[in-house]
Amino acid sequence: TTMTLIQHTDSAAEAWLVLKNQYETQNQTRLQNLENQLAGEKLSESEPAEQFITRIKNLRDQMAAVGIVVAT
Repeated sequence: TTMTLIQHTDSAAEAWLVLKNQYETQNQTRLQNLENQLAGEKLSESEPAEQFITRIKNLRDQMAAVGIVVAT
């Protein structure tokens, strides 16, 4: 939990640094997974284009949630 991460810190600044490092790493991992997913997306012959576009937009939105803006 968050408290476990910061329970042994000596100052608020140190606590923030610990939290920042923890969550930046998680965001970087999440972003890499999303980029890989986006790179692998393909429209199948039987899939409606609208469904494919919705999937791509969902990935874009998830990337925006971790701080990456994808041009549309």
